[in-house]
Amino acid sequence: LKYYFNNQHLTLKLREGANINDLLNTLNNILKETGVNVRINDMEHLILINKIHISALNGLKTSLKNGDEVTIIPLIHGG
Repeated sequence: LKYYFNNQHLTLKLREGANINDLLNTLNNILKETGVNVRINDMEHLILINKIHISALNGLKTSLKNGDEVTIIPLIHGG
């Protein structure tokens, strides 16, 4: 993802009460506006909040708060 955003870190302002799903929608809209045909989702990406996988929290409904660090890592498949 750092390739698409040309940066290893990205700071976003989201509405109060935003969750992981809101964050992914925001990131996907940014990518779409820049012409990048990639979709960030929890099926093809490992998503961590403060180093904890979202499945151990509340999944896509996990609320975000100011200062949370979200890590998104694409899963790589091969054969």
